[in-house]
Amino acid sequence: MPHIFLSLLVCCLTVSCCDKPIVPDDKPVPPDPVPELKYASKPLNQCETIKADWMHSYVWSSSNFSIKTFGADKKEGHFCYSINYSFEKRGTDEYVYFRHGWDTWRTDLSFEPWGISFWIKGNPSNAGKFRFVLITDSKMTPGTQISREEYEYVSDSIHKHGEWQLVFIPYSKLTPASGNNVELQLDKVIAYRMDFVNSDNVAQSNNFVFIDDIRQQTKFDAEVEMNRNAKFSSIFIQLAPDYASKDAESWETSFRDLKSVGINEIIVQIAINEKGESWYSNTNVSWASVKEPIIDKIISGAEQCGFNVVLGLYGGGYGETNQQLIAKNKDVIDDLFRRFGSSPAFTGWYITQEFYDATWERNWLKDEAERDALANYNETIASYCKSKKNVPVMIAPALWRGMPAKMSGEWFDKVFAKTPHVDILYLQDCGGRGGPEVTCPIVDLPNWYRYIKEACDKNGVKFGVDLESFYSLPNGGSISREWEYLKDQLYIAGMFTDYITNFSWITFRPGDLSFEAYRKSLNN
Repeated sequence: MPHIFLSLLVCCLTVSCCDKPIVPDDKPVPPDPVPELKYASKPLNQCETIKADWMHSYVWSSSNFSIKTFGADKKEGHFCYSINYSFEKRGTDEYVYFRHGWDTWRTDLSFEPWGISFWIKGNPSNAGKFRFVLITDSKMTPGTQISREEYEYVSDSIHKHGEWQLVFIPYSKLTPASGNNVELQLDKVIAYRMDFVNSDNVAQSNNFVFIDDIRQQTKFDAEVEMNRNAKFSSIFIQLAPDYASKDAESWETSFRDLKSVGINEIIVQIAINEKGESWYSNTNVSWASVKEPIIDKIISGAEQCGFNVVLGLYGGGYGETNQQLIAKNKDVIDDLFRRFGSSPAFTGWYITQEFYDATWERNWLKDEAERDALANYNETIASYCKSKKNVPVMIAPALWRGMPAKMSGEWFDKVFAKTPHVDILYLQDCGGRGGPEVTCPIVDLPNWYRYIKEACDKNGVKFGVDLESFYSLPNGGSISREWEYLKDQLYIAGMFTDYITNFSWITFRPGDLSFEAYRKSLNN
């Protein structure tokens, strides 16, 4: 799996409170109908930090405007934003602001769209008007975002309430700032901005506003739609020398335990890594320097209990060319078939190389020739695997949210059109890296799944999901993801597929808290 980052943020997936939201129409709030914000929501900014490099998110502000985190009078979480702005009487078009964008981790607001909510507390003496702006890029070229259109809502009053108020702005109330009738494309939002406009052309300092918990509100009823009968069907394992002491009988016991909860397959991520470490003995690969009999014991244990084993290939390094990777993978494919090809437990191939990021040197998402080279690489490896043993070939790219969901689906469609020998896609859900501002299981995941599954169905590829059952740690390593969070990932995946694998064995195996909680949930 690629390098992962820890989120220090806490996921709050729905908003439901007794405070009455302000419906921003600049009229007294009617007793009815005030929307009850009861559906799935995603935190766009929990106002816990000004800049969060780990999620490639950024907040900046204009002159005459200070913004900082403040904990003494927050509404949600640990902090809110404390804002102090001033006007210099430079005309009615003078405004100050802060802007929050997502860079390569931008959001997609198109899933079951409804509006934006946030908490705000101000002062009756605050000057000017409040303006909320969504900024879009209609072209949305991966890696090159340009502010092309702005859509705004303007209010005289919501920044002048002396108590915390929950504001909800339906997307329908946002109008093009240009005055042109340009449709708002919610899947191409790159940032939002909060402005304070000097509408009365006054000179005034020390205007104070507090902002907290800015959210994308949807009309998706996750409690109704999630598939609570979803189960894991397989699990990934990253091999290491530590497993050398585990004998075949111990693996058999583990596999029987996995089968008791419906997991019938283990996916070995890598057979031989870029260091030349082979995780099976008696290899004929000339460049393999270490030979540990781990896969031998896994296969032997699996044969004793009817368990399935998918074998990953060569790990590779990012500096290697496609031709170098192909040559080494063919060496490993030949050798794995020689050693284990006759075993009934050997039921699939896994192409180890993952792809996901347009910001790296291989610009697969930006360049058609690079995308086709990637597809041709996967097809070359997949077809060679099947020429040796005709069992399913799997890939597991990561869900890179740099492209909007629909564009991602279109991209996968073009890849799969060139890979007829790839049978199963296990899409890494990235749920273990970052918090809900990066990946919100009940808003982001179903949005991308629906379009990528469409591409799979069109090309005869089985759509599967690779759930990340870990939290990454700041200094490396990982810990198990609590079942309370993991279950949302599982139940959302279950809306789209029965092919649900888990990454990985080290954080989700018999005896671990999250695994045992999963077992208990099945028994209940």
